[in-house]
Formats: sequence, structure tokens, C-alpha cells
Amino acid sequence: MLRSRLQARLAVELYYAPDRGRSEALSAEAVANAAGDPSALASALNARHVSLWRPDRVHERLATAAEMIAAAREAGERDAELQARNWRVADLFELGDMPAWREEVRRHARLADELRLPTFQWYAPLWAGVDAMLAGRFEEAERLTAEAEEAGQRAGDRNAALFADMVRFNAQIERSAFDEIDMDFLMDKIANSPAGSAYRSSYAWILAALGETGRARAELDAVVAEGTAFDANWLSAQAECAEACIALGDATHAQTVYDRLAPYAGRPVTSGRAVCSFGSADRQLGGLAALLGRTEDAAAHLRAAIARDRAMGCAVWSAHAQRTLDRLGSGVAP
Repeated sequence: MLRSRLQARLAVELYYAPDRGRSEALSAEAVANAAGDPSALASALNARHVSLWRPDRVHERLATAAEMIAAAREAGERDAELQARNWRVADLFELGDMPAWREEVRRHARLADELRLPTFQWYAPLWAGVDAMLAGRFEEAERLTAEAEEAGQRAGDRNAALFADMVRFNAQIERSAFDEIDMDFLMDKIANSPAGSAYRSSYAWILAALGETGRARAELDAVVAEGTAFDANWLSAQAECAEACIALGDATHAQTVYDRLAPYAGRPVTSGRAVCSFGSADRQLGGLAALLGRTEDAAAHLRAAIARDRAMGCAVWSAHAQRTLDRLGSGVAP
């Protein structure tokens, strides 16, 4: 089973490679080569989940996580089961199934505490902070996020600081506090992260919101032209491009971005491991439709966003969508 384990490791390492298909193919081979060994199979399914991390494969990922739980239990590897439940939390958040998400968060926390694994325990305050942030309880969200970051860093998890910063970024965006955003952090990620193009779409949005019109248009032109790799960051990048178009009041790329987002109407726009959400994609679709002069479509999208965000507990994004709908009704640009 060594071959399967090596293929699984390589599939994870190649996730951000230019040829994303290589990671998916290797993970499939790892699963096939792990037949008969539940421990190797759990490892291969973990890699499979990573390689499938893109918005159109979320249901397949949920099934993969379920198979990983079964394999881990058969192998008696409860830490692998915990990793699979960590993936389920991310998948359910991406689908916007918040009751199931919260229940899986509780299962994850119970198992992490039972196993006394600090590398997983810090997710409990992190996800509680996410829930508070989406509801608009910003002081509570910051307290929980800081607690999670400290615990995660003590556990040696390099994602702790990144995920904490993502929650804070989400809260700043929700509050329209664009002047508080750490632009040096963004520039570093654009230059050095394998997901640099996704951070560039954030940069375009922030520049537009700050009134840096020329620079925002240049960044937006570049991001839309080069495209963003179809991976875990793709959907949020398209939503950020939409927000930049809307903030600029410029319809140049509105149709292109609308067409990219339209298949995900009704889905929340998320990123990270259940740490960042811009609410229902219908809010961005509504703003783009308004830019394109399709007022009835815009109103329908915005009403759908309000209902969906309320159902998900995304109170702040629902309020943003309601304000946009009110402006649309009064004839004011979104």
C-alpha cells in the first residue's frame, strides 16, 4: 500500500499545480490502489477530498468524507475520522446547510476533545467566531477568533493565523470598513501565495470600495482576463470581481462575471475551511443584473439573497441585500 500513500501525498502537494487534473488523477489512483487496506484507503480518500475541492464537486466531496469516516473507523484510526469530519464541516458550510453544519461542528468538537488533539480543538472557537461574525456579533466574533488563533498557534497549525485573519477580513467587509484592511497582507499573498490570483480579486474590490478607481479597474481587468484557477478559491474570486464591478459602477465585465456566477445562484459564496462567507451569490448576481439594466432580474436575485441569507443566519449580508434592493426600488444605482 506504499504506492497508494505516495500517490495520495503527491495528489495533495500538486493541488495548486498549473495542471489541476494531475492531482485529481493521482487521488483516484491512490483510492484504487488502497483496496483492502482501510488505513491506506482513509489516507487516499483524504487526498481525494483535497483534489475535488472546487465548487461543482461539493456533493462528491461529502460522499468522499463519508467514505473516509467509514474507512477510518474500520482501521481504528479515530484521528483520520476527525479529519474527515473537519472536511464535512467545510462541505456543509459551502452548501449553506447551516443546521447540519452546526451539528457537524458539535460532533467535531466532541471528538477532538475526546481524543485531546489540540490540532483540531482550536476549530471549535474558530467556527463559533464565524457563526457570530455572520450574525453581526462582531465583538464576540473577535474574542472567539483570537482564542482560536492563540490555541491553533500553540498547536503548531500554520492555518491558525490565516483563518483568523480571514474571519477578521470578512467582518471588515461586512462592516464596509475597507480602510481597516491590511493591504500589505494582501500584497504579500498576491506575490507569494499559490492562490495569488484569488487574493488579487479581493484587492480589486477593496481598491474600488476605497475610490481608487484607476487602480481598481486595472486589477479587475487583469483578474477577469487571466481567469482564476477552478479550485477552492474560484467562487469567492468571481464574487469579489462582481463586487468590484458594482463598486465601480462599471458594466464592462458584468456579463462575463454574471455568467460565471449564475450556476451558483442560491449557494453561499465561501472560502477557507468554513471561515469566510459573503452570503448568497444572488446578492452579487443582483448587483450585476442592475448594472446591465435588467432591473426585474436584479430585484428577483436580491429578494432570493435576502431570503437565503436570513435562512442561513447571515444577518449582515441579508441587510446589505435589502439596502441594495431598496436603492434599486428608488431608482438609485446599486
